[in-house]
Amino acid sequence: MVKKLVCLALVVPSVALASGPRPPAPLVVATATSAQAKSPAWGAIDNVADGRGWCPAKGDGVGEAITLTFDHPIPIKSLDLYLGTVKEVEITAGAQKLVASRMTTPLDGSAVSSLTLKIKSVTGGKKPTCLTGVRALSPSDWFYPFIYGVDAAAAKALPATATRLDAALRACDPAALTAAIAFPLVHEREHPGIDDNAEPGPTERYTYKSAAELVRACQTTTLASGYVDGTFDDALASALADMASPTAGQVKVGRWTFAFANGAWHLTAIDTIVSAMTVLPDGQRVLTEPKARGELYTPDARFHVVSEKTAVVDTAALATTLRAPDQIAKRMPENDVPGLARDGQTAWEAIDYPSDAVPYRVTYVLVRTPQGWRIAGGMFSVAQPNQAINAAGKAGKLSALPAIANDGDPSLQTAFKALLATGFDKDAVARKDLVAIGSGPGERTTTGAAIAKPWAATWTKHAALVGGISAHLAPSGTTGWTIADVALDKTGYKLPFRVMVVFDKTAASTWTVVEMHLAVPGAI
Repeated sequence: MVKKLVCLALVVPSVALASGPRPPAPLVVATATSAQAKSPAWGAIDNVADGRGWCPAKGDGVGEAITLTFDHPIPIKSLDLYLGTVKEVEITAGAQKLVASRMTTPLDGSAVSSLTLKIKSVTGGKKPTCLTGVRALSPSDWFYPFIYGVDAAAAKALPATATRLDAALRACDPAALTAAIAFPLVHEREHPGIDDNAEPGPTERYTYKSAAELVRACQTTTLASGYVDGTFDDALASALADMASPTAGQVKVGRWTFAFANGAWHLTAIDTIVSAMTVLPDGQRVLTEPKARGELYTPDARFHVVSEKTAVVDTAALATTLRAPDQIAKRMPENDVPGLARDGQTAWEAIDYPSDAVPYRVTYVLVRTPQGWRIAGGMFSVAQPNQAINAAGKAGKLSALPAIANDGDPSLQTAFKALLATGFDKDAVARKDLVAIGSGPGERTTTGAAIAKPWAATWTKHAALVGGISAHLAPSGTTGWTIADVALDKTGYKLPFRVMVVFDKTAASTWTVVEMHLAVPGAI
């Protein structure tokens, strides 16, 4: 006998300047004194994007309440309330009782087993009374990822199931896939738009009736997790929640849809984004999407990424580039500083991508081709607070950077070593448009003289090369760039940096620095 399918919904933990580890995901049961069928009590659990919320079924809702009961007491620092048409709510959290009318409501941080929100007053009007959502902030400044619609045993089993499935998809293991998947399996492959303003590409739809059919597809397409790098990182904490009703019989984890039946989870559908990139062992990215290669990048484009935790590329950011050749030397907005090589065949630009998710700063190198300008390579990084990085470095708690191989043009490698040993060359010091991006927030220097002096004091003869130098020569032969790791001597410890330097040849055919980009890994 087949048991009724049940659904797990997990609300993804977002972060408000997190200062500690992610909290574990508590199970929560939502109840209400009354609720409309399409807006039940569980609809208010962090359900801001969906907008479903909880809508009481009695009168104007005043006096009605929802209660969230947790499987274990959790300390709550504050609540974010998405009040919708509710004007005031009375909050009961353990011994605390208060009335709130604003989005963010501080609590005392004590551990509570339940949370009750009672409607005190409403905004009025013709719209139904609805409380759109509530989020609870942990002491480490992560919002709790709530799990609901399933029991503790099923929730506990999901991470291991997802991990086994990820391994089975990577290995194209027919026996493991047969055990983990409910056939027929629907697979949708989405091709992202070529840039921020373009329409998305086509979506391919496949149906696999058996493990044998899936294995054949597995050997030719990326099915594992569907993330850009094909990695599966903590099935629960990184899940994208399916916000359907708990009786809908499915849960979406990442880009996988699971159903729970007969005491086990089974995959029923998967959708993937066709990755524009492949990751090399040293962390470089290689573009693999034909349309991206043809319209934005050179065929051998390479990118290094240093982010706050792992090397993950924001594909939307990658898709942004210059379109018109005559704009390279002219555009000088605040967040987009370009430079043009002496021979006009190569360009570089330093861009800040403001983002609430991953605010990348990027250095691109572009080359002129018969088809127009194309990006040939660059480096992405995330600004790291200097004080926190210094503390983590002193404690030996900075993330490791993948080793860089020693390859490419020897003359560029020599130029980079000279920069470490003797500092900026005289042409670089005199350059008015030299751009240097530091590793900390807001660190950007725009003249050679301004960067040369602090470099000489802090870096020259104080920074040692770690590993190899990846040296890239532009097709013109007169511009190139290096990416290498260095260890900077501090008082009693060393800080690891990944450094990208763009060089251009002077009239005397010597290499001179025209742009620099410094990055540090995030704290563990």
